[in-house]
Amino acid sequence: MNPRPTPFRELFDRAEMIVAKGQGNNETLAGSEWPIHYLLPVKCAVIARDLQLPVGSLVLRRSP
Repeated sequence: MNPRPTPFRELFDRAEMIVAKGQGNNETLAGSEWPIHYLLPVKCAVIARDLQLPVGSLVLRRSP
């Protein structure tokens, strides 16, 4: 049984654009189908490799 969506989830699902701040949101939401814009500093080698950027980079990117 699917629970009833929360008011937040209803807004999230209808949003034209979502801004996700921080490396944790990038890790959690990467690969999702929503139109997400990520804003984060690259703090570790794993994320740097994934984003193909050096550690310490500041990132603003849109999900494909």
